[in-house]
Amino acid sequence: MKGAIKWYVASNGADVARLGTAVPKRYVKTAVLRNRIKRIIRESFRHNQETLAGFDVVVVVYKPVNNELVVQDSIRQIWRKVAAL
Repeated sequence: MKGAIKWYVASNGADVARLGTAVPKRYVKTAVLRNRIKRIIRESFRHNQETLAGFDVVVVVYKPVNNELVVQDSIRQIWRKVAAL
């Protein structure tokens, strides 16, 4: 499912990037999958942290997600867009 993840970004005036995540139980029913999605997001953020320096990024799941590959593809696109700012 494309477009299941929204993101918000703001400049933080610092040399580091910060991440916030929201994976509601309403859209991802099992705790195992919610935690796995958050781990995927955090790990991807960790690998891209230098290119995202100076931004606060909040990633929000807003539609049902049942596939981890959708999350990985969406996150890659988000990091590219934020780095281009």
